[in-house]
Amino acid sequence: MKNKQAGNKKNVQDKNKQEWDKREELKEWLGITKAGGLMYLAFAIAITALFLDTTLWVAILLSAALLVSVYSTILGVKKNERVSTFTNIAKAISYPVSIGILMWIVLFKVIIMIKSVLGMS
Repeated sequence: MKNKQAGNKKNVQDKNKQEWDKREELKEWLGITKAGGLMYLAFAIAITALFLDTTLWVAILLSAALLVSVYSTILGVKKNERVSTFTNIAKAISYPVSIGILMWIVLFKVIIMIKSVLGMS
């Protein structure tokens, strides 16, 4: 009787673990993890900087965006044992690509600012 109860308890625990793993996988794909939230924040900061003209604020915001995105990438590329190998590979690719996209936004704003200083349209 005790063995049967122990077996049922183990099955329930395994089922709960599988449900938790599915939720963890979904969180990763939706980007509602800590690393994903930080990357969203980095892009929000960078996009805000695109609408400013004050050089000091632009420099501060773009620097902050880059720092936050690097920290997000450090957190995000760590292998998570609860998700599939495919998800871990996707994370290892997407976070560095996001930094690359952010670098293009920074470069775009720097070029716009240089043009405005030189009086070019």
